[in-house]
Amino acid sequence: MNIKYFTCANSCKGFINLTGSNIKGLGRVYRIKSSSANRISCFIKDVGEYFESRNNLVEYILSSSDKSIYDGCIIKSLNMCLLNSKICDTGTDIDLGTTDKYTRLEEKIQGCYDRMYAAFAEAKKIHDDWEEVYIQNMDFEKLNTFKKKCIENMFYKIRGKGDAAICERFFGGSTKSGYVNLIDDLTSGIKSRYFIKGRPGTGKSTFMKEVAKEAESLGLDVQVYKCSFDPGSLDMVVVPEAGFCVFDSTSPHEMFPTKIGDSVLDFYKESGLIGVDEKHKKSLDEISVEYKRRINEGNEHLKLAALLEKELEDKNNTVDFGEFSAREFIREIGNF
Repeated sequence: MNIKYFTCANSCKGFINLTGSNIKGLGRVYRIKSSSANRISCFIKDVGEYFESRNNLVEYILSSSDKSIYDGCIIKSLNMCLLNSKICDTGTDIDLGTTDKYTRLEEKIQGCYDRMYAAFAEAKKIHDDWEEVYIQNMDFEKLNTFKKKCIENMFYKIRGKGDAAICERFFGGSTKSGYVNLIDDLTSGIKSRYFIKGRPGTGKSTFMKEVAKEAESLGLDVQVYKCSFDPGSLDMVVVPEAGFCVFDSTSPHEMFPTKIGDSVLDFYKESGLIGVDEKHKKSLDEISVEYKRRINEGNEHLKLAALLEKELEDKNNTVDFGEFSAREFIREIGNF
């Protein structure tokens, strides 16, 4: 049994790391070090699959730039996690082999990421202008009444059993193979799914923050999925004990109801914005085109970084790092 998600993202504010809230309280944290991302990934995957085969739930953390690369696994039943040392500052180090032979190539890769972050930062400024068009035309009183009623219905007669545990994650983001979205996998066992529809600036993220706050005040555990582009915003909130999730179901992760228990929350309609798209069509179209141009520019830098990372991996494959297998690690840490 396993679930997969991201704890890091390539955002308009640079590289964002939320790993800490997902491993809080774990007694055994192992930092896996190596110059080779593939070597770390294979090691983590092998350990995770070993414990999966023994009926443990394993949470896999995927690389922010490549969904096929594992940056960590968390096995709460064993009070343990293994993490790529690049996303974790403390723990017991496991060195799978490192080299400083290719520092200049690593610097070129970082340069690509820096240019990507700069492009995304410009896109965020444009997105702010996009939001402002709708904010200036919203009926906040009508929307707030609607949001309050939704929250009352979601938490009707539901109470938690103690202090709430809050973890922060991402369900997707920009990767070398394009935008990745894991919503369906992460919500497959959720009874009630609320699909928020709305335009930029219509209160989708604010509403989800209010949902998370209400859940916490009631002593319910909350999984908070931040926006990978703008980590100041939320894209999804899951309240497992209450059996529901609510998420931003607009581009680039637009989805529609597919099963019983799915429903739509139309923030465009409830904000009194009907007709605004038509009234401001020219300016909105111009903003949309420029925003997408900046996003595509950032993604091109990410693709170049991916090519250089492949070159780095190929070079690392020629280095003799020695052998230390997942099986040896499992034997060393004890019998389970």
